[in-house]
Amino acid sequence: MQFRQVSHLIPIEIWSYGIGRHFEAYIGYCLYHVLQTATFVSGISVVITLFLKYEAARHRNFDRRRLIIMGILTPLALSVLMEMILIITQSLPSEKRERFKMLNADVTDHSIVGYVDFDVLPSVINASIMSSSVILLPTVGILSRWKMSVYIKSISDKSSQVQLAQKKTFANGLVLQTILPLLFYCPISIAYFATAKLHYEFTFQQFFMFLTPAFPALIDPYITIYFVTPYRNTIKNWLGLKKRVSPSNLTVVNSFMSSHP
Repeated sequence: MQFRQVSHLIPIEIWSYGIGRHFEAYIGYCLYHVLQTATFVSGISVVITLFLKYEAARHRNFDRRRLIIMGILTPLALSVLMEMILIITQSLPSEKRERFKMLNADVTDHSIVGYVDFDVLPSVINASIMSSSVILLPTVGILSRWKMSVYIKSISDKSSQVQLAQKKTFANGLVLQTILPLLFYCPISIAYFATAKLHYEFTFQQFFMFLTPAFPALIDPYITIYFVTPYRNTIKNWLGLKKRVSPSNLTVVNSFMSSHP
């Protein structure tokens, strides 16, 4: 099932392609919101990972971490609540279902499964949460990266050269992880607002609105594997690309891993 958010129309229509176009509209509408939530979760997971890496390096109090994570997850909970209200009120009532059956009676390559109507309050709240996340999530990531850089500089006199080099490599990985949300969230979101405002049809944006923001969560584990030295060395050993390390080097590696759980 492939969804298309036709953002140049008023109200914005949600089209379903593939085998899903033959389902009742409420099924497609429910799956559309599941996809939207999954995309939101993937972005939040990247930001929480960045935050936890910073907190782990600082050995901060767990209660403080939990409070901040709850704050990051609050918009997600509110978004899910608004989506549940939209599903119950905009797709499940019998008159709504009959209307969509009539609209999709002669379905061809797609069917209409719902609308993003800014005259409906839950839709406005949900769209506002999604829009604010475009700014909030990259900002939290950048802040965590900046604080990590400051921390590494503050302990440079207390760490050995090997440990300092490993932590700098770790910080370089955080740079890439911070840039990913900016690269994948901002352009597609700007295109969305532009097409909605100018009523211009931009097909790429309409099809990839919820696919593109999921890429950071897909790429993030590979960045971690490469830039965290113990993980990278383990992979190299498995692939036979690295010579066996001496016991003294293993001690340094284990020390680094314990400081970055």
